[in-house]
Parts: sequence; structure tokens; C-alpha cells
Amino acid sequence: MSNNNQQNTAAGEAIGTVFLVLFVFGLGFVWSSAELGMWLFHGHFFRATDAAVANAVVHFPKHLSNPAAAWPAPFSTELPDAKQYWCAIWLVVGIPALVALGIVAFV
Repeated sequence: MSNNNQQNTAAGEAIGTVFLVLFVFGLGFVWSSAELGMWLFHGHFFRATDAAVANAVVHFPKHLSNPAAAWPAPFSTELPDAKQYWCAIWLVVGIPALVALGIVAFV
């Protein structure tokens, strides 16, 4: 294998790794915000399948005005409305950010 092919392979693997990490982060983000929204506003968790979460991650960017619409049925109808869902999203983002800032401030 030539040096150029090795560099192309390494770059392709790096890009693939970045996309995989972002997708896994997206899975956790979309799933946790949906679960938190259900618990906060409906008083219980819902049991989404792995396929439903993956589907929601892929469609999430197209449904920012109503994140529940990114989920396939029947999950989309169970989730909180857009304002409640966004409240849960901000908590999922904000709480770890505040904890991280607190740790940095006291270290």
C-alpha cells in the first residue's frame, strides 16, 4: 500500500470515528431528553426501542420546532409538547454544564 493510500485510509477512519462518536452522543442526548421530558411532565418513563431512538436521532434536526415529531409512532404521540420537550433538553444540557463549571471553579 502506498503512503498516499495509507493517509487516505487513516483520514477515512478518523472521519468515520468522528461520525460514530457524534451519532452515539446524539443517541444519548435524544434518548435522555425524551425520557426526562416524560418523567417531568407525564410522571413516568417510556420504553423506546433502540431502533426508535436511532430513528429519532436521524430525524431530530428536521423537527427542531417539535422534537417529538422526530420520533416514530407511537412514541411521538406519547412525548410532551415542544415547550416541555425543550425544557427537558435544556436540563439535559444545562445540568452537566453547571456541574462541569462547578468542578472547574473549585479545582
